[in-house]
Amino acid sequence: HGRYRVDRLMEIGAREARYIGWDNQDGAAEVISELMPQPDLDLGPLDVLTKAFEVEADALSRLQHPGIIPPTDFFCLQATEPGQSEAQVNAYLVRQASAGQTLAEVLEQRGTVTEDEALRWATQLLDALDHAHRQGICHGNLVPDHIFISSDGSAALTDFELLALWSPSDPRTWTAKRVMGTPEYLPPERWGIRQDRAEPTGDIYSLGACLYHALTGEQPITARERTSNPYHFLQVKALSPRVSGRAKAAVLKAMSLAPDKRFRTAGEMARALQIAEPRDANTRAAPPPAIMLARFGRRPRRRIGLWGWLGSVLGLGLAA
Repeated sequence: HGRYRVDRLMEIGAREARYIGWDNQDGAAEVISELMPQPDLDLGPLDVLTKAFEVEADALSRLQHPGIIPPTDFFCLQATEPGQSEAQVNAYLVRQASAGQTLAEVLEQRGTVTEDEALRWATQLLDALDHAHRQGICHGNLVPDHIFISSDGSAALTDFELLALWSPSDPRTWTAKRVMGTPEYLPPERWGIRQDRAEPTGDIYSLGACLYHALTGEQPITARERTSNPYHFLQVKALSPRVSGRAKAAVLKAMSLAPDKRFRTAGEMARALQIAEPRDANTRAAPPPAIMLARFGRRPRRRIGLWGWLGSVLGLGLAA
């Protein structure tokens, strides 16, 4: 494109490759995603998919939220590969490479994170998801590799899934997607060949799976494995007994196999994870009666007559 220089390859799959590169104009480090088209795809459908990619990339670049790292540039280029008679159209997405680590790198180094860290990051990510969902945009590929923990300790979403240059009706599309995907964090409704687009409840499942991994140190089993043998799915309590009941309940509800059993919105999940506010220091609870007696004096004794004493003795005898 006359602007970016590729430095090294980060990862590659059947449909996409990702590089670390540089912006020749300002010298900034960039992450460059290259979306490669489906082989043998006709030019007509390819042109439709290319235009749809540009529409989605433009909408994603307009997301303005501290918990989202949006693309800074996108474009399509034609390149003729050796041995090809026609030009191949590749789509490119560029975002800034910031200082910090992905959640996957943090977990690889530390194994687990504290509940306070996990909930603080979850609150920030849920706020970002809520902002994106309100704009009609879902992440679609929320995995620890796509959660960025900056040097100041804040969390942000990266690498939203965009429309690939592959036919949704072709069975090869799902096979190619699985080459680069991470099924442990994928909701069950997206496991089929039918290529349903991402939904907000799917993002909630994926974030719940990321929190499960962060709190327990264990990668969750896939939704298909949970369906075929639910006893293989270890509860959060079994793996990490020190996690609070509030966090356990929220993670397991987010990871419900049925979409209608999950949190309906990111905001609803955020509210479920909130810590109860401490009681106002100026507001004191009413003291127990014993303390009130000590503070305000003892009650006057009642005189008990002869018949009262006899009644008490008779009552004790009957009780015995």
